Amino acid sequence: MLVIISIIWTIFPQTDEVAAFVQKGGSAIVAIAALVAIFLYKNRKIQLQVCYGILAVWIVVSVTLFIRGLAIPYGILYFCCLLTDIMAILAIRKDEKLVRSLDRLR
Repeated sequence: MLVIISIIWTIFPQTDEVAAFVQKGGSAIVAIAALVAIFLYKNRKIQLQVCYGILAVWIVVSVTLFIRGLAIPYGILYFCCLLTDIMAILAIRKDEKLVRSLDRLR
């Protein structure tokens, strides 16, 4: 879901050149990182670090858009991106906790 939203975010046109550069660059980085994170399912610690990196990129993009006054038109899409990333982080933590509890039973 995050990959699809990031690709959609890349397609949106911007009038401000700095905001367009940050928005398109950040969403391209996030799309690639999200695809990498999907295939890191065997190493949850690195997968969690990639998700935190994605969260950091979205925060930088949001601050830039807020400073430029473009946070309102793109707020819903940005909120969806943050929501999916936070849900991914929570699910990875839950999986890690489950694996640790199962290791204690062995």
